[in-house]
Amino acid sequence: IMDARTGSIEGESTPLLFSTRPKKPALCIQLSSVLVACIGSVSVGLVLGYSSPALIELKTELTADQASWFGSLPTLGALAGGPIGGFMLDFVGRRTGIAFTSVPLVAGWLLIVYSQGYLWLYAGRILTGIGMGMVSLSVPVYIGEVASKEYRGVLGALNQLGGVIGIQIVYALAFIVHWRWMAFVCASLATCMLLGIIFVPDSPRWLLKHKYHGEAVSSLNKLRGDKYDIEGELLEMEANLQAHSKEKFKLSYLSKPSVYKPLVISIVLMLFQQFCGINAIIFYAGDIFASTNFSSDPNLPPVIIGGVQIVATVFCALFMDKAGRRVLLLISGSFLTLSSGALGAYYYLKLQPNMDLSWLSLVSIIGYIIGFSIGWGAIPWLLLGELFPLKVRSAASSISVIVNWLSAFIVTKEFSTLENLIHKYGAIWCFTGVSLLGVIFVALVLPETKGKSLEEIEEYFEPSNQRKLGNTSINEPTSTRSIQS
Repeated sequence: IMDARTGSIEGESTPLLFSTRPKKPALCIQLSSVLVACIGSVSVGLVLGYSSPALIELKTELTADQASWFGSLPTLGALAGGPIGGFMLDFVGRRTGIAFTSVPLVAGWLLIVYSQGYLWLYAGRILTGIGMGMVSLSVPVYIGEVASKEYRGVLGALNQLGGVIGIQIVYALAFIVHWRWMAFVCASLATCMLLGIIFVPDSPRWLLKHKYHGEAVSSLNKLRGDKYDIEGELLEMEANLQAHSKEKFKLSYLSKPSVYKPLVISIVLMLFQQFCGINAIIFYAGDIFASTNFSSDPNLPPVIIGGVQIVATVFCALFMDKAGRRVLLLISGSFLTLSSGALGAYYYLKLQPNMDLSWLSLVSIIGYIIGFSIGWGAIPWLLLGELFPLKVRSAASSISVIVNWLSAFIVTKEFSTLENLIHKYGAIWCFTGVSLLGVIFVALVLPETKGKSLEEIEEYFEPSNQRKLGNTSINEPTSTRSIQS
């Protein structure tokens, strides 16, 4: 007797009518494709980390004001890089768009290598900043579109891990090579990305959107493995594209609930990520380590911090698809709130006589770095590739990237002003308040995207009477009803 549900004959252990195809897509090609793209993320870390060790050698050649601009100009370049990257993603494709990011990166690093004065250095930093902005948009979007829902979390976290590794590489290089040779190594890595990205599959969603059906099927087959049945995933992509195929993009499209709701969420997450004070806290890390007599070598604390970031980011990647985005953000935000609060208390109590609390500062800074790395460092960038509809993914992501880098510039340039107004402890306690607000926002508003396809996430933000793929269920706190229609 045959069981109609399982397709097996009673008394036999082996079904006759069942698929031998694996239930999960293969990870190998997805992982290798993402790793190549994340060489760009490493380049972001190189740009961000370069100024600190380079300025140690350049301090005799630059004034204090010139050094300040040398450190902050890449964030201004990134403001332009975001929109440029968004345009390239739509115009030439996700893979080719990533390849183009190497152009300003290589050009900028070579300007620094052969610089003949501070204006050359400025130009090089602006160009590398433009490349950084392009990468920070292009790589999350590419990862979001090529990764299957089973692995999108862990693969998305590799973007942040690449950035942390890039910072660590440039700190390590500072021990052994001149600042010009550091720039040459950075240019070489950007060139490696250009050569490697040629061999990875392009986004099947972009290919379908631009009517390259055969190439899309081939790309999806490569990404998921030849033995995996891609039909269901392909049909879901095609149904979503067909449902929106008659809609031409225009600025008014940003006023649609399916666009502005995830856009508001993404922008707020980017604001919390920067205004929790990560850049300012890391800026003071060297002083904190020095106050504990941990080491007299100024290059050692950044290496230690980088090591902590790498370990914590690996933890984040491993648990992203198990714990989910919301849980990790809540834990991360709680760490940030407690650690920055304790660090502010250290600077407040430090004003009192006969109080040695250097241990508190060290514990606080390590706790803060761990807290940021297990959630708020990676997840806002991961959600950049998850939340937005395909039609506006590049444009909406550009807006979020602009907000992020503008916020980074403000925090970097104006923290000293805030410190002068309300003291160092007051400024850090402001970061504590922002971190606490971030926890509340995630708890009340952010839906969980773990294990959902991009099409399911897009449907979630649609008004219920306009959903075209059927009912979409995404885990959410009860208070998030306000973001649905």
